[in-house]
Amino acid sequence: MNIVNFKEKTIIIGSLILLLVIGFAAVTTTLLINGNARIGENSDDFKIYFSRVVDSNGGEDGLITNEERTRINFDVRLVNVGETYRLLYEITNSSRNYDGNFELVYRGDKSEYYTIKNEIDNSIPLKAQEKRMGMITIELVKGYVGEEDLDLDISYELVFSPIERDHLAVVVEPIKIATGHCSNKDCEEDDYRQKSVWGKWNYKLSLDLVEKIVIKDTNDVPSDVIDSWDASASGNGSIMGYALDEDNSGLVELYLRQNGGVVANENSSWLFGGFKELTTIEGLENLDTSNVVDMSNMFCDCSNLTSLDLSNFDTSNVTDMSFMFRDCRNLISLDLSSFDTSNVTDMSGMFRSLSDSAKILVKDEKTQQWILALDSNNRPSAWTTENVIVAT
Repeated sequence: MNIVNFKEKTIIIGSLILLLVIGFAAVTTTLLINGNARIGENSDDFKIYFSRVVDSNGGEDGLITNEERTRINFDVRLVNVGETYRLLYEITNSSRNYDGNFELVYRGDKSEYYTIKNEIDNSIPLKAQEKRMGMITIELVKGYVGEEDLDLDISYELVFSPIERDHLAVVVEPIKIATGHCSNKDCEEDDYRQKSVWGKWNYKLSLDLVEKIVIKDTNDVPSDVIDSWDASASGNGSIMGYALDEDNSGLVELYLRQNGGVVANENSSWLFGGFKELTTIEGLENLDTSNVVDMSNMFCDCSNLTSLDLSNFDTSNVTDMSFMFRDCRNLISLDLSSFDTSNVTDMSGMFRSLSDSAKILVKDEKTQQWILALDSNNRPSAWTTENVIVAT
């Protein structure tokens, strides 16, 4: 009898424990929600527009004529058969929520006297925060006889539609004032240093403390930095700069970091210039130069650099490359294989004081011959096709 009672008690106790476990689990995992969720189209976020237009004469004013920046109007007078007029334009998708399909629709007159060619790849959607370049070429194909000019209307309208994304695009902002160099007076002014991309390291004497510059596509800052600063043009912390002495040599490494990479300013003169002890620049593939107009003195006086790979550089908008590599006396390997110099108007002193044994990689024979045609003030007189090499 006692045995039976023992077994019954054991079973009952075990059942109680099991019920308690189930009850506890049920209480802690039950969640009730009452509410409504609404998802709305963020039409204010979606905008594709002409961010820049430049004509054959280098003019920009007045070419974009409506407030939404979706229409280009221009005046051109062609008088000789074969004469051409070109417009280089940039389209930007400023959205974070939407990619976009787009098309440039011709709204102007048609005529037997000229042809219009529009070159831009719109087979691939323009991603959020992306820019894309295009070019319109007008050519006179037939001579005109008349007492007055034939007045024709030529206009393009940008038409676009949104494509939904499943994540927000990263906003990539420009850096602060691009120059890495300053005069003695400028160096004493806090306002100038605060506006400089290199922050407090923009002292003239402190340029000689830098042995390496690194550009990263993330925005985290280590805890053991010597100093850090906001390098973004808007001052919102989206681009951070900081300094380390990783090898305890007394010379520092400067870092620029932004999620999605770093966008160089239109004026990037002296961006890396004046760092005489600089031996290495890493992460140049994370530097977007598509907006840069001025690259003068960009690497000037970096006398300890031995190699530079600039094959990722977009120079399609650059007009000034003067003294870009001046006094880079130890630079013996230079990759310029992506350089487009079609809009460059000033290349004076670009390769002045480089080594006679330097090797430069260029994209085509035209660029090669242009460099070799420079006089001794602009490049070493000993250079031949053995020094300036066409990329294969």
